[in-house]
Amino acid sequence: MKVKTGYTYLLLVFPLFVLTSYTSNKEYTPLPEKEQMAPLKKEEVLNYATLVNSYFMRKYPDVSAPSNVGGKQRDSKIWTRGVYYAGLMAMYTQNPNPTWLKYATDWAEFHHWMAGVNKTIRHADFQCCGQAYLDLYMLDKSKPERKAHIKKLIDSMLATDKIDDWDWVDALFMAMPIFAQLGSIEKDNRYFERMYEMYMYTRNKQGGEDRCGGTPLFNEQDGLWYRDHHYDPPYMDLIETDKPCYWSRGNGWAYAALARVLQYAPKDVTHRNQYIYDFKRMSESLLQCQRTDGFWSVSLAAPTNTGDSLSPGPETSGTALFVAGMAYGINEGILDRKTYLPTVIRGWNALSKIAVRKEDGLLGYVQGAGSKPEDGQPMLANHIPEFEDFGVGCFLLAAAEVYRLAEDVRGLYVGTNYHPHDVVPEQWERDIRLMKEAGFTTVRLGHLAWDSYEPSDGRFEFEWFDQVMELMYKAGIKVILDIAVRPAPIWLHKKYPSISITASDGDLLYPNRRYMEDVGDPMYQQYALRFTDAMSKRYANHPALLAFGIDNEPGDGRISYSKTVRQRFKTWLKNKYVTTDNLNKAWAGQRWSRRISDFDEVGLPQSGSIPGQPERMLDFRRFLSDEINSFYFRMVDVINRNAPSALTNTNAWYYCDRKYYDYVPMAYSGKMTREGAGFYPGGSLLSNPALYDALFGIARIQFESDNPFWCNEFATMTSVPKAMRKYAYATLMYGNQMVCGWTWQSMHGGEEQYFMGMMDWDGQLNRKYYEYKQIAEEFKKIETFFPYKINAEIGLAYSFPSQMVGSSYPVKHDTQLQHCFELFLQKNMDVRILDINRSQLDYKLLILPGIAVMDKASADKVEAFVKSGGTVIMTSHSALLEETGQVFATTLPGHLNEVFGIRVGGFEETKNMNEISRLSYKEKELLLDYQGQNVETESARYDILEVRGAKVLGKIVSLDKDYPVITSHSYGKGQAIYVGLPADNTVLNPIVDELIEKLSIKKGPDVPEGIMARKIDDNHLLMLNLTNETKEVKIEGKTYSILHNKNYNGSFNLAPQEPEFIELKN
Repeated sequence: MKVKTGYTYLLLVFPLFVLTSYTSNKEYTPLPEKEQMAPLKKEEVLNYATLVNSYFMRKYPDVSAPSNVGGKQRDSKIWTRGVYYAGLMAMYTQNPNPTWLKYATDWAEFHHWMAGVNKTIRHADFQCCGQAYLDLYMLDKSKPERKAHIKKLIDSMLATDKIDDWDWVDALFMAMPIFAQLGSIEKDNRYFERMYEMYMYTRNKQGGEDRCGGTPLFNEQDGLWYRDHHYDPPYMDLIETDKPCYWSRGNGWAYAALARVLQYAPKDVTHRNQYIYDFKRMSESLLQCQRTDGFWSVSLAAPTNTGDSLSPGPETSGTALFVAGMAYGINEGILDRKTYLPTVIRGWNALSKIAVRKEDGLLGYVQGAGSKPEDGQPMLANHIPEFEDFGVGCFLLAAAEVYRLAEDVRGLYVGTNYHPHDVVPEQWERDIRLMKEAGFTTVRLGHLAWDSYEPSDGRFEFEWFDQVMELMYKAGIKVILDIAVRPAPIWLHKKYPSISITASDGDLLYPNRRYMEDVGDPMYQQYALRFTDAMSKRYANHPALLAFGIDNEPGDGRISYSKTVRQRFKTWLKNKYVTTDNLNKAWAGQRWSRRISDFDEVGLPQSGSIPGQPERMLDFRRFLSDEINSFYFRMVDVINRNAPSALTNTNAWYYCDRKYYDYVPMAYSGKMTREGAGFYPGGSLLSNPALYDALFGIARIQFESDNPFWCNEFATMTSVPKAMRKYAYATLMYGNQMVCGWTWQSMHGGEEQYFMGMMDWDGQLNRKYYEYKQIAEEFKKIETFFPYKINAEIGLAYSFPSQMVGSSYPVKHDTQLQHCFELFLQKNMDVRILDINRSQLDYKLLILPGIAVMDKASADKVEAFVKSGGTVIMTSHSALLEETGQVFATTLPGHLNEVFGIRVGGFEETKNMNEISRLSYKEKELLLDYQGQNVETESARYDILEVRGAKVLGKIVSLDKDYPVITSHSYGKGQAIYVGLPADNTVLNPIVDELIEKLSIKKGPDVPEGIMARKIDDNHLLMLNLTNETKEVKIEGKTYSILHNKNYNGSFNLAPQEPEFIELKN
């Protein structure tokens, strides 16, 4: 059967009841899907753990202070505080923070390392503090007093035959791990045996009409626990009265107890299999009852029971305990990573991004002390329960295990692209040994080699490659394994000719070169995804795997104009426009007698060398982009299904002129967890324009992602000595984490046989190998400070449609965008390239460089940005076209004329107008007056501006009369500046310099001109001299060179084309 509850349908999972995900709408907004599945990062996990713990330590600085709750005073070693310190010590083992250690030690010493006394010596709640005492003892075994009292208490329990103390499920967490700790510390099996007896008694006999009633508290069939004998049937949930009462935190106590017992006890402990069985059984059940937002409900079997009418549904403490247990199970190989990792990711992201108040670290949605779903209410974002300590402890337990599980993004990778299928197997070991000797930590394998793994239809041959992966693993070299779905094998072209490229003149092209397949072809996709599935399944859990590569250079290749492409294009148009009337309106069908009366009349907008109308070309490129993106999303989904913890990466050269497509959907999806590119700055040491262009390539692929960037291909070839090292340091300033040289060995055949690698054709190493070895050695010295995290206050807008319509413009959108990027590159300032619709626009300054196509949604966001206090600069060729590609029939700039306070009437050609120049200027020359400052520039065109409320900041003064060309308009709380020329540094520089001061935008490091620099953190500065002159760097006080292991006092010289990485000591 299926039952609908909340938002999702789930199949009947348990024999007695249906567990289903549920999300309440009561003043609560869950995370978007993308954020729910955001990858786990050690740095972020640590930051959240620190934030939450700092809140607690600030609020409760006195470790001796008792709690006063409900008119009763309780000392600071009761169970609630014991749980907190258990969590703190768990986190301390992952991040040894001396402040945390002192806080815990001071607390334990205040209590003289004492647990329960008198009547409480057997009570689990008063033993819980012993877990932290024993953790502290293990840090300093010279102090036996740390274990003495808790050992005495537990020994007194061993001296009797009584085993029924744990008559409520919470007790399992409070006391059971202590037995495991003592058993390991004392190497005494008695602790393990008594723990097992007491556990099994609780499991099997503490239920019934009264305590010790002889029936189980653990319902093995459902895989969950009743809290105690009061809550096993006939007691049922109070809201969903046909469901048992499985209290969330109660099950969390049991689940975390099992995990901690498995953690502390030796692997060969007696009865381990019982604990693992119960742990796995619980895991299976808990997997099914996670809510769609990542939390678990307070009542596991009855998700509509939120415990209180005010509570929206999330509960933090139970969720944290479940996340802690599952993450532990994955870390230890007890639970299947592929099955359980998505659940942990959703749970942790919900805890950290919803339950934690970012301003101060308060932990919300914590159910207060109690024994059933309705106790300790309400659970709200800002509600503080009577006891804050145990909720924080649960959160820290989760953080500790998630921290172990999370990827460590710190560090740098140096390596090479390697093609083992090009050489004899006997050479593999020698090559890999040389890579290791060079200090290489990564290698990229597999791309462009589909038929090496599937030489004929359905015949997969992975055995040879298994050997390569094993050799890489033994050498400690991590592998980016490209799943090479292009070029397709010849056998596939033969089987399905439709996948081959049809030229615009109708010729079917034989696949003589790579990338000659129609990616949108259904049969191509079917076989490519089958190959993806086989490859990702085979190597999902290989210890050498660093990431799966998603194809290579997806924008390269030919566009196909086949009959099947035409048919798919017609289908796409039908879905978009529905009727031919809508299509004709969008395509201006009345122009030149080009009306479409039936979708079957639609042709492809390219006839041989003759292009079609711009509106049709724009839609065709959108169609191609949708097909390409759809395919790559499917490919990533296959990989995520088979290898959910694997990183994904690609060489995302989407902007290749041959098949430029819209990469924005993938860039903003979060599914490409490591954006990447080939980094090829031309090989020159002394000339920098190609280097700037390559750095622009990183920014236009990375967009607003905070993940590290990977240059998975990197220049070798005929690069001048020292150039590759120079390039490597330059990329670090744009968030790059990887330098992976293309290629290892100069290839003996094929299209790139003269692309020189690190090894010559005869197998001899050349100078490039040794330069990469130097890079690896130097990066090892500085890697703990990288990758650099970009912190931009300036955003540069990108628009795929605007680039597609740019053939009629003298300066295309991409070129304008690059000019803006390079303006800030030379100022050593961080910027982000962004898509207006997908960005939060969290910037002080937004620049729109030639955004020709301006849809209403984007315009509304720009207007709101300015209205709320933002500053925007828009340049010529912007807001000219509607979404269809037709020029606005309303006042230009379209949708934004009131924001900018101007009317753009059209443009003039500078060359023609210079025939009447007052200053006898020629060709594209112009002289501007910008607020009294002369600015010489060149432009093929300039806009005709009519001021309608804006203030004129600059005008052209070299023509027959003055023409306003730079305006500023106050709108709402912000400012909108229009520049009636394409983006150019000579024009933008004075405007930007003023805005940097006015808006208090953080400036780049103060270094001599010609030096690239970034302040990596408060105490470290990376510099690179891009000139052929020695530069004197003046820094006050003492500094230390981490690269060269020497001290500076005040100024020092930076040699030509050389990097430096210094630590600031003042």
